[in-house]
Amino acid sequence: MLPAFLQALAAEAQVGPGPLSPYFSSFNLDDIEIHEGIPWHVRAFSEIDPSAYTSGNDIYADYLSLK
Repeated sequence: MLPAFLQALAAEAQVGPGPLSPYFSSFNLDDIEIHEGIPWHVRAFSEIDPSAYTSGNDIYADYLSLK
């Protein structure tokens, strides 16, 4: 199950403007792609164990560590 903030982003991307729209007024939420897991190269070269990572319009999240 997605954490609440990722559920909200995913829902707004599918149905249009919602409660998060004021915070992303200059960003098209339709362009967001949410992925499960952190890319291997991010984990391999990171000095910490990241629970989320963004690259452009892509959000990568380790859902288990965000609960």
